[in-house]
Amino acid sequence: MCIRDRSTVRESEMQFYSKIQDWWNPEGSMKALIAYNYRRVEFIREVFQDHCLRQGKDYRLEKPLDGLNTIDVGCGGGLLSESLARLGGKVLGIDASETSVQNAKLHSFNDPLLKDKLEYKQITSEEIKLTQSESYDIVTSMEVIEHVDNQEYFVKDLAQLSKKNGLVFLSTINK
Repeated sequence: MCIRDRSTVRESEMQFYSKIQDWWNPEGSMKALIAYNYRRVEFIREVFQDHCLRQGKDYRLEKPLDGLNTIDVGCGGGLLSESLARLGGKVLGIDASETSVQNAKLHSFNDPLLKDKLEYKQITSEEIKLTQSESYDIVTSMEVIEHVDNQEYFVKDLAQLSKKNGLVFLSTINK
């Protein structure tokens, strides 16, 4: 099966999100997502802490993701990606929208502590699986699945990006 036969990119959604220039403006079009981001981060921290306890691993309160590779699929302007990097993770944020990736990169330059912790690429989940063999300790895709086509393939892509015993986080706003 050709990758184009099962692309998860919904062109109309990508065009919509490519127009957003104010990802980080607390009064802008992403106001609700900015306000909600801290809840997403806390949820990830709590689940990861429980995961560590069940696996018999240490949980570091200050930088719990230190030493872990994380991928944020559908990262948009980088709201969650930056937060995960600040928790110590080595984060790769990916998005189908070049504009979103550029906005994320520009914002991350404001914090020199993120320089070696955070990278962004304009690529899809199905493309990254084909171009690299790396798997991740944590895979996130928050408020994305409702914007993609072929959701079953999308979820399979996310699972395949995860290491054995890794964590995959998905969320969606109830529509």
